[in-house]
Amino acid sequence: RMAAPGTTIRNRTLAIERFEALEIPLPPIDEQRRVASRIDAVAAQSEELQRVSAGRVARASAYVQSWLDSRLRAVGASAVLSDVADVHRGRGPRYEPGSGFIAVNQACVRWGGVDLGRAREVEQAWWEGTPPTAAVEMGDVLVNSTGEGTIGRAAVADAGCVGTPIDSHVMIVRSRSDGPLLPEFLEAYLRSAGGQAQVEAAKGANTTKQTELGKAKLERFVVPLPSRNEQRVFIASYLEMLDAVGALQAEFARSDAVLKAIRPSALNDAFADLS
Repeated sequence: RMAAPGTTIRNRTLAIERFEALEIPLPPIDEQRRVASRIDAVAAQSEELQRVSAGRVARASAYVQSWLDSRLRAVGASAVLSDVADVHRGRGPRYEPGSGFIAVNQACVRWGGVDLGRAREVEQAWWEGTPPTAAVEMGDVLVNSTGEGTIGRAAVADAGCVGTPIDSHVMIVRSRSDGPLLPEFLEAYLRSAGGQAQVEAAKGANTTKQTELGKAKLERFVVPLPSRNEQRVFIASYLEMLDAVGALQAEFARSDAVLKAIRPSALNDAFADLS
């Protein structure tokens, strides 16, 4: 850093002459080999532990997905989505940073929940003109209708986003009151191989060439439909497994941060002893 002057990091330049003038510790060659071998061993062990931890998370996630797919394939009864729920689409947004009024966009809709931290601010008049069908209600299933990698992603709305309007890239699937389809079960189905296969088969492109899942096509989805009690049992088991995977992911994130810090720490220790 001392050899690379400049007021901002990105504009700093390390000239050849200043680099060649740097002084480095130079212990005997055998000591150099010992230090290098130690650093390599620490790096190899850290990488192996990271690989093992990541493998545990991947295997757990794969098991849950396999369980989800197999259980849903075994359901005998089914229904067309429009027969058991109403589908609504939002309006094209009019953005206004700083307005304090937000709309749910496709970035907000994540598997497992709605993240309003990703919402964008819109005009107050647009927000106030939201029809009831396009304002989120408790238990709505929000489904992304556009974008490669995001299309078909779904989440059940919680109390935190009730009353927030959706924009034109999101659809609301609202189960009929006391109807046969539970929102959490529908979200799980859309996450399954069968649900995503219907998304792939239904998506097309509009005049802007944007990949899109239309309202009419979503309404024609055929969804498995066991009894409400069977859906509740299914949802409880599924959420329990997702919680277990989430705990593994959190554990992996903590250990990954520690393991990534080990090699720099070992380097600092090694060269501190040589200074």
